[in-house]
Amino acid sequence: MASLSDVISFIHSGANYGVIHGGASDIARFFWSSTATEVLEGD
Repeated sequence: MASLSDVISFIHSGANYGVIHGGASDIARFFWSSTATEVLEGD
């Protein structure tokens, strides 16, 4: 797992996307539907 990329990026229909697992500040962080908006926006 350590050799895998932290971010996967791709282009779809002319838009660029980046996909991460977890949070931007902590790759092992979990977010749930009940996670406060302030927490999501802060990361």
